[in-house]
Amino acid sequence: MLNRIFSGKDGKVKYPLLISGAAVYGIALGFIISPNELAPGGIAGLSVMLSKFLPLGVGSLTMILNIPLLIISFKVFGRNFLARTIIAIAVSGAAADICALFPSLTADPILGAVFGGALLALGCGTVFRSGGTTGGTDIAAKLIKRKKPYLGTGEIFLLIDGTVCILSGIVFQSFDNALYSFITLFVFSRMLDMVLYGGDFAKLALIISEKSREIQIKLLESANVGCTVLKGKTGYGGKDAEVILCAVKKRKLPEVRKIVAAEDENAFVLVSDANEIIGKGFKSPKSESF
Repeated sequence: MLNRIFSGKDGKVKYPLLISGAAVYGIALGFIISPNELAPGGIAGLSVMLSKFLPLGVGSLTMILNIPLLIISFKVFGRNFLARTIIAIAVSGAAADICALFPSLTADPILGAVFGGALLALGCGTVFRSGGTTGGTDIAAKLIKRKKPYLGTGEIFLLIDGTVCILSGIVFQSFDNALYSFITLFVFSRMLDMVLYGGDFAKLALIISEKSREIQIKLLESANVGCTVLKGKTGYGGKDAEVILCAVKKRKLPEVRKIVAAEDENAFVLVSDANEIIGKGFKSPKSESF
């Protein structure tokens, strides 16, 4: 569902969502992050720090500091990616400078860290899902994701941007400021993973039972849950066994448990989290994962 919302059937970018995501990012930066002197890493964090010493708005500084990274992105990702990123940076930068003309939404650093980080992630994630980036660390994260696709995007941001958070404490001469920035970064990274991957969270169930055939039929007919049967062998007795593997959306897990218990109360069931599932009923194989 999310993939159909963020991109069309032909895979083209939906620019209204790209622009709206960039605007949300800029609003969070200009209305909450910068007024509270929070520097949650990356170009945005550096811009917040530099805006205290230079006669430029935080939005204008993000646009200027992104120029070298835009050159790199053009060489690595191509012209279309560059165009989308320029649009996102321009919109977010303009929104941040406009919002800076008005009073901050909150003067409480804790509220600023939590809600500012959440709004940044919402805007940033929307831009990512629309095929662009907001520049800065986003481009670095995309490069790392290419080499190490198993890392969560939020985790990459947390690793890269921690240094900027520490630097903010030095610049603003406040250890508290650095800690608030870390809170912002933590909220941002967790919220970003929810925006990017939240629709894919499900459960992976492995079911071992002597009544595997009966369980398979019930899962398919009653719960409409697809199964894959793996051939196995018990470790203790060395007997042949069938292992039912199925990807289950969270809302259906109780029904699956009920079916298994009704057919075989001695069944051995393992349930684990599946953060990303590609295939029918879940994410399309053609969708681009940041």
